Amino acid sequence: MKTDPYFITQDNGAGSPLHFATTYKQLDMIHLLLNLGAEINQRDDKGFTPLHRAAYLAQYDGYMEIYEYLMSRGADPSIRTENYDPYLSPGLKLPMDVALEDSEIRSKLKDLDQKYAKVPKVRQPHPDIGCWWTLYDYGLDKVKTWDKDYEHPYPGEAHVCKTNFCIVRCPGC
Repeated sequence: MKTDPYFITQDNGAGSPLHFATTYKQLDMIHLLLNLGAEINQRDDKGFTPLHRAAYLAQYDGYMEIYEYLMSRGADPSIRTENYDPYLSPGLKLPMDVALEDSEIRSKLKDLDQKYAKVPKVRQPHPDIGCWWTLYDYGLDKVKTWDKDYEHPYPGEAHVCKTNFCIVRCPGC
């Protein structure tokens, strides 16, 4: 992490390190990554947050504890996935929706959602929080300040405005 300052959020196509730590049941690594500034509500290419992955695996030993830990740290259970499987399972899914269709598991997840309902939810990060090029061009600290709907100018789109002499696209251009 000292050699790659973007490691904690960088997504190389299968999710961020936090997604991997969740998938491979590494609670100590989840704790470390969050303490280093990882984004708890970062989405992968299917729109899954780490909470979605924990819910998806909740029927296996240890994942309910990870789900609970993520909830205690401000993970937002109201974030929906992308329409990642439009043929077999169409629609946008909450973490609860990707969990095994087992009433006992879903009941436990609902109980945890209620238990941590008053924990302040962490905002959703900008979708480019995992993009190496965006992180390289703007820096992690800058990207972390962007609202999830912010549209930043890509360096390839930059131009010199003849009116304001700016180097980014201005509203009048």
